[in-house]
Amino acid sequence: MNAGSSLLCSNSSFTSCSDTATSVQHFSVTQDISTVIGTSVFHCCTFKSIVGTDQGAINQETANDTESRLEISWCNFQACSTTKIHSWTGVVRQFGISNIFYITDSGFSKCSVAHGGTVCLPYGASQTIYRCTFVNNEAHVHAAAVFSRGWDAQSTTSCYSNVSCHNCVQTGSDSNYGAGAILLHKPITYNMEYMQFRDCSAVTNIGADIQIDYDNENLGTLNYCDSTSTGNQLTYTRPQNSVTHTPISYPSSTKTIISRQGQAINHNTVLVTMKLDHPATGYLLTLVDNAASGRTQPDGYAPNIARFLPFKFEGTDTGLCTVEVGESRFAQLHLDEYLVTAASFTDTKVTIPPNFNLPAVPTLIAASCGLDEFEQNAVVALKLRTESLGKHTVTLNTVPEVWFEIEFKDGKDGVSEPAFVSIVGNDKKLTPETEYEIKSLVRSDGLIVIHPEPIKFTVPKRSCLTTLDPLQVYSNLDKQVSVGLEGYKLVGEYKIGFSVNSSVGVKFEGTVVFGSDGKGTMVGVLFDSDWTKVDLKYNTRYEVVRLTKSGFEQDFVTGLCFTTMKEPTRLLGVGVPVDKNDRNSTTISLLGHAAVTGQYKLDLENSADSTDKVTVDATFTGVDAGEAHATLYPTRQLKYGVTYKVTGMVGTMSTPPKIHVEAGLTLTIGQEPPRLTVMSAASSEDKQKKVSMALTGIKMTNGPFTISLNGSKTIKATFAADGVSGSSTAILFSTTASEVEVEYGQTYNVLGVTDKDSQPVLFHAGLSFATPSEPTRLVSLSIVEYDSLKKNVLVTMNGRELTISSKYEVDLSRTSSCECTLTMEWNSSLSRWEGSASLFPTATADLVFGETYSIVEFRVQSISTPLFFEPNSIDIIPEPPRLISIDSADDDILTTTTLTLNTTQLVAGTVYRLTLTETPRSSSNTATTSEVWIDVTASDTGVMSTTLTLYPFSEAVLKYSQSYSVVSVAAKTRSNPILIETADCVFVTPSEPTRIENGSATLNSQGDTATIVVAGRELKVGTYFIVIESGEKSFSTTVTTTTKGELKFDAPTESSSSPSHVQFGVVYTFKTVKLDGLDVFVNLDASVEIPVPPKMSGVSVSPNTIGTGLWIGVEGSDLPVGKTFTLTISSDESSFSFAVSFSTPKKGSTEQQRLGWSDSLQYNTTYKVDSLRNADDDTDRIVIPSALTLTTPKKPVDFVIFSSTESGDSSQLCGERTSSCSSMDRVWEVVEGIGFARVSVRIVDATGLWGGIRVSNGMVVLVQNGSNKEPRLDVGSLSGTESQPGVVTVVEASLELKDVDVVLSSGSASFVFLHSTSSSIVMKEGSVLGSQTGWKMESGLCSWETGVIVLVDSDSTVKSTVFSGLPQGAIQMKGGQLSVEGSIFHDNTPWNVEFESVRHNIHCSDSGKVSIGSVGGGDGSSDIRRHSWIGAEECSVEGEGVKEESPFFIPSLDVSKSEVKLNKEKTKYSFDLVGTTLIPCGLFLEVFEKSGKNGANGPFVRELTQSTTESFSETNIKVEVVVKEISLSISAESEWHARLLFGQGAHTDSFQVKRSAADDRKAQTRKTMSWLIPVICASVALLLFIIILVVLLRRRRQKNDTAANTSKHEELDALPLDKIEDIVDYSLPNSSIVAVPDTDAQFEEHSKTQANPTKGEDPNKYPLVRGGVGPNDVEGVKADAGVQVVKINRRDTLYNRLHGDGKAIVNKKAVAQNIAHALAQLHSVNADVTLLDRLSSHFVIFGDNDEIQLDLKGSKDVNEIDLINGQQMIPAATAHPSNNPHFSAENRDPQTTSSANTNQSALASTNGGGFELLRWRAPEAGGKAGEGTQAIDHSKAAVFSLGLILFEIETETMHFGETDAMNAFRQLKAGVLPKMELVQDANLRELIVECLSIEPAKRPNLDGIEKRLEWISFSGQVHNMNDVLC
Repeated sequence: MNAGSSLLCSNSSFTSCSDTATSVQHFSVTQDISTVIGTSVFHCCTFKSIVGTDQGAINQETANDTESRLEISWCNFQACSTTKIHSWTGVVRQFGISNIFYITDSGFSKCSVAHGGTVCLPYGASQTIYRCTFVNNEAHVHAAAVFSRGWDAQSTTSCYSNVSCHNCVQTGSDSNYGAGAILLHKPITYNMEYMQFRDCSAVTNIGADIQIDYDNENLGTLNYCDSTSTGNQLTYTRPQNSVTHTPISYPSSTKTIISRQGQAINHNTVLVTMKLDHPATGYLLTLVDNAASGRTQPDGYAPNIARFLPFKFEGTDTGLCTVEVGESRFAQLHLDEYLVTAASFTDTKVTIPPNFNLPAVPTLIAASCGLDEFEQNAVVALKLRTESLGKHTVTLNTVPEVWFEIEFKDGKDGVSEPAFVSIVGNDKKLTPETEYEIKSLVRSDGLIVIHPEPIKFTVPKRSCLTTLDPLQVYSNLDKQVSVGLEGYKLVGEYKIGFSVNSSVGVKFEGTVVFGSDGKGTMVGVLFDSDWTKVDLKYNTRYEVVRLTKSGFEQDFVTGLCFTTMKEPTRLLGVGVPVDKNDRNSTTISLLGHAAVTGQYKLDLENSADSTDKVTVDATFTGVDAGEAHATLYPTRQLKYGVTYKVTGMVGTMSTPPKIHVEAGLTLTIGQEPPRLTVMSAASSEDKQKKVSMALTGIKMTNGPFTISLNGSKTIKATFAADGVSGSSTAILFSTTASEVEVEYGQTYNVLGVTDKDSQPVLFHAGLSFATPSEPTRLVSLSIVEYDSLKKNVLVTMNGRELTISSKYEVDLSRTSSCECTLTMEWNSSLSRWEGSASLFPTATADLVFGETYSIVEFRVQSISTPLFFEPNSIDIIPEPPRLISIDSADDDILTTTTLTLNTTQLVAGTVYRLTLTETPRSSSNTATTSEVWIDVTASDTGVMSTTLTLYPFSEAVLKYSQSYSVVSVAAKTRSNPILIETADCVFVTPSEPTRIENGSATLNSQGDTATIVVAGRELKVGTYFIVIESGEKSFSTTVTTTTKGELKFDAPTESSSSPSHVQFGVVYTFKTVKLDGLDVFVNLDASVEIPVPPKMSGVSVSPNTIGTGLWIGVEGSDLPVGKTFTLTISSDESSFSFAVSFSTPKKGSTEQQRLGWSDSLQYNTTYKVDSLRNADDDTDRIVIPSALTLTTPKKPVDFVIFSSTESGDSSQLCGERTSSCSSMDRVWEVVEGIGFARVSVRIVDATGLWGGIRVSNGMVVLVQNGSNKEPRLDVGSLSGTESQPGVVTVVEASLELKDVDVVLSSGSASFVFLHSTSSSIVMKEGSVLGSQTGWKMESGLCSWETGVIVLVDSDSTVKSTVFSGLPQGAIQMKGGQLSVEGSIFHDNTPWNVEFESVRHNIHCSDSGKVSIGSVGGGDGSSDIRRHSWIGAEECSVEGEGVKEESPFFIPSLDVSKSEVKLNKEKTKYSFDLVGTTLIPCGLFLEVFEKSGKNGANGPFVRELTQSTTESFSETNIKVEVVVKEISLSISAESEWHARLLFGQGAHTDSFQVKRSAADDRKAQTRKTMSWLIPVICASVALLLFIIILVVLLRRRRQKNDTAANTSKHEELDALPLDKIEDIVDYSLPNSSIVAVPDTDAQFEEHSKTQANPTKGEDPNKYPLVRGGVGPNDVEGVKADAGVQVVKINRRDTLYNRLHGDGKAIVNKKAVAQNIAHALAQLHSVNADVTLLDRLSSHFVIFGDNDEIQLDLKGSKDVNEIDLINGQQMIPAATAHPSNNPHFSAENRDPQTTSSANTNQSALASTNGGGFELLRWRAPEAGGKAGEGTQAIDHSKAAVFSLGLILFEIETETMHFGETDAMNAFRQLKAGVLPKMELVQDANLRELIVECLSIEPAKRPNLDGIEKRLEWISFSGQVHNMNDVLC
């Protein structure tokens, strides 16, 4: 092997191997010295006659520092040897100081070595030899068994145990050390125990058994050895210390074995107990010998080898030893056959009684196997040597393991009862003809039965079909075949299955009976007229694929088969004769079987005349189809109307086949048919519109007849009564095309004739007729179109045979004489004949509007001969409305133009809209084309006029210099326009004149001249004379302009020295304007206003609040508002310019200017005002008074901030721009003369502070300096002190915070930013933002004492401020007043897990007053628009921004989900309140009377807190109330409701509360007396009504009895109303369970109980419930008190309304919702009520008001009847199951018609009970009685049934209505759904599919269905909220 490799060798044998001088030929393993770790394993191997020089069978060598392993187990070494001297050889050899050696359960016999040992182990780290034998082995030097040598530098560990050495001899004297068996040489640590030596010796007698060399005696132990060798059994040589060596000897003291006992541990191990006569300690070594038994050991072991059994004693007389038994060489002994021959302690001799066998234990010694009667099971039996009674488990040694049980009984001599183990099918465990070995046999109590020898058994062969005779016997004209079979051990009747032509599976199954000789015959039918009786097919191969007996599979030899013969030819039948088209001959169809294709003769005989015999020709074209042919007319081979018998058939082929004709074959020839024989030539009629023909025929009586002609034409024909003579007329021309039958100039041939029944009629060939040529004819005239102005009309002509080159004339007239002649010509481009006539003008028109003209003559032009024409006429339309012309006229000043319109046929008084299109009159006018709309009212004269504006343009309708055309005219109330004479409907507007419109004036900078600009139209170049005046003032001037469109002039003002001038502020009117001497149009309002010049009168300064800046104010008159001017001021040192904006004509100001800096204005300085001019126009300046100056204020004094320390001292933080305040840019300054004695201010972390503080008369104002666009005050985590409780503290002062953003980056719940006491606080346009991180609410949920802003007795205002993220609260107010306007509160959430919606915005106490205006904010459920979250304790809150109901929060209650339940004891109400924002802060439960008439104590009220409720969350509150508490508060007569109270007298919506039985009884008692008389009257009326119904029903029953069989079923099917049952009414939310006794006897007993209750007991406490509302639905159970009993008509069911004669359902949705609600309520009363899984449409019953009620009694199903009567119920309408279409075979019961079941069966049928119930049953609820153990979820079963009912309601059809209930149930159970496409609404379809899920867990809940139905539409229903609320 290669270095470092590993080897595994198992179950191998090596024999007679030897090596040569150069290589190792025998089996050896050599690992080179340089290799790494390797492992060699040998298992169950045999080495025989192996001869080697220095190594024998196995050799392993490794380097000194390398570890290898050699493991040997269960191996046998025989006659192996080595020959080399002085080389430490061995049969098994391992060499290496780090090696590990392990050998166990192996034997060495007859082996010899030259130098070493049979097992030679030079060096090594660990050596183990366990349970090995050495027999007849020999060594020349050292030891015959084992030689072990230790390494000088280290010790080798050797462990030898249970080693037996027999006759081991050392023969050489070459060494002074050696031993007969074992030699340990040099340092070896050893441990030997349980060693046996027999007759071992050494030639030098160094050691007969063992020699230990080099003083190893101090390194090991030697225990429990037994030796019979002579001489020195153990010697020590060359000792290093003085040691005395004593040979082994037995002590003189003795003990005696007195008993033994054995118990098996597994199949080959026994626990043996040995008992002595005295207590002992240590190991008793016993030897057993099998000499007395004569048993032989396996090869490799010497006979009579003793075994060591070490029994351990621990100071008692009992010792234990585990013994392995068995036949293999690895076993130790067979307990019941071995004798104990010796025993000893190391210090005590043990006496053994004579014949002392080891104890007997149950031992398996044999097994047998057979087959049962049907050979389905192997029958196994076992035999024990010692009995072990009871059941045992047999486990076979197979993979995987197979096990079965077997039983041993007393008195069977150890033979077991037979065990039946399956050998076929799915549960097959054993296989026939297979041997099995038993692995273990274990008794039921765990005792293991041993089997030392392998126990096996073989399963016998099963009986088998072995032979099938391939030769078959045919009989009955080859219609049957017999097949012989033979088998192995086959006796009796068997079913045998065949495959066909090697197909898969059984295609045919027959029956065969085998006799005692194993032979049988199978008969099969090959042919029969009844094909259901045919078993086999001809010419088919059949192979055996199955053999069964009594339903059990049997074996058969594969390949058994037979093939049937080829099928013979047969004539099976003749078909009805089929005549040819001419009925002159007939074809007879033949039905054959296996017919040979060819020609045949068919023999026929007249059934009425045997002498009339005919033979006809026949042909078979296939195996099944053939036909025969015969003539009928005129040659009569066969006769019409005769029946013929088939007497025979023969083939005419060269080798005709034999044919078998079935008896009784006949055929009948039909009667002679009618026939058309002659048709005459055609003649014309009716102006050549028709032709007629004369006809002759035979039997033509079934008329009229239809004659089919070529060209797909048909005509009608009639015949006289004799059927011989007839005629036919055909239409050639008609204006209706469908009436034309034939065409002109054609020859028509007769193609077919049919009678009035559309049956074909025969006719002679060649019948035809010809039609004449078509003449010229005018067919019609029609008006094609009128021209656009309706002046002319175009008429087209439709005719026949017209000549295109000719012209035609048509004379038209309204009377008889011609009034108009139209000339019609061919228009080739349009391919039509057309002519025209004039309509307008009327005087010269050809035709008149509104008249009808008819044709009086038609001819070719210039030819007088008239032609054919069809009567025709044309209608001329009435004269249309028309605009004939339009004229225009202008006014004198060219501002308007008047239009005059001439019209005809307009409706007087109607407003018409004219659409005008404008076009420039000349090319110089570039105006674009546009449309103008004008409204004009028509007059009765036909003349309309309107005046249109040209100027002013804002009012102008028309434009100057435009040409206008009328595009359309239409009445405003109609869409059709009237006609327009376009050429005469055009007018032109005049050119625009020069016109003065207005003027404007501007002043120069000195104000002495006003420039007046004149605005006008068409201002031309020239000299203008202008006069303007105002009252008595006037001004005139002459101006010449050279620019068109521009006119302006200068006028001196009153500021000038000119005597003729205009005055400031005066409006002048343009009086006169002339252009070159001609007057110019001037608008009446044309004017111009002379402006007043602006003036600056003074300047002022206004410092800011802290004196760091100032505003400069400008005062004057007529200052220009909206313009930006620049103010320039200067001093001796500097000059400044500022932007000035004027808010009013008298005042303006600059932006704030800084004071005190080098680049800013200086304090206490006088500046001169230099100028004030327009920033965009330098010439636009404002007059400034001379010597105008301004002076800045004085510099303010320093302001110092003081901080109060804990000791009360004050220390200065910083002054103005000191070194400690260098980062503070002008933070604190104070106005001169202002003190701060009453002000306490503390500012921390002023970094980023954007403003300053001004202290003035006790007022602190934080203002913005404009240098930072995002002002922000960052405040760290601070805790206030008593004197300084806030970051900013205000005491008896005023503070205004404006545009301040405060950010609390961290802090605690007690942190306060602003604390005010007796002060005035204003906060606006800022924010206070906090962080939720790490903050925890330390005060209460409803009342809290913290806030970021604390206001104590202060008057405060908060405007446009945001408070967000403040868990300690935003504002805490104690006394005083607070006004909040336009602010936002958001996410001020205290730390509270249970109530996450709560917010702490404002808390007010101590008689404070809060006024809330508009506020915003909120996040989700805490929307501030609904909840203000203002806590008010002795505080008033008012204003528009707070809800009247509650300033804190407003809860809501979902009354549809909230409910109240009464416990079973009727002592407590459980309120389940569902809503939103349910907070335990001032929330109360109120129960009150709806009418308001509460009891003496008023309504019941309880505060709801977490301690007074069972559970409390934001969405749900559960609270229990004792019944008496509510009953004492609320009157029992009225309706009770519950709601929540909160806030200031506010409350939620309410819901109804069901009262207790006691309350109901009290109320009922009071009502009874007041309603006694009405009840009696109603009872009498009801009784009369019932009597009438009983009479009607009895009459109906008598009528039914007369018409059908009378039976108990039918009598019960018409129950009188006095038997109408009481049922439960669940249609209303407050309905109770209804008491319905199950039998009449129970009902009577129940009545007695109710009438005579036990003293002091409530008579309604235990009403009896019928129908299963409870755990026992057979005998009745007790229900809740306070039941409601109702009477119903059990015939008015949902089933009857949907599928019977009941009235229609008006509101499907309401019915579905009520059913779902009833089921949900029933489930809430008792979740286990079995009614739920028996629901059907039979049990849904309608009350008098169509309320829904569920019938409990009718819900008993067939399974419960099984339990009660032991019988099965079927529908009552059938007298016997065989007559019942709903009763399948598997449900038949011979007792179903017994009288004991009659009444119940009828009742069940009446209400859909019994078998029919399965149609609605859920799959899991449909098993037979007693079937299945899994609990049923009744509510889920009801959901399944409800889904089917919803399907019924929606579709009004029965699911699977085409089949019976059982098959319907099977389909549902298999997951098949009904026809869901019938359900229109997709949501309803989805709901039904979910309800019909096979898995109950996937179905929706009952209460969920009721909610989902609210939003589902049913067919024929309107989906609206009214439906939902039904």
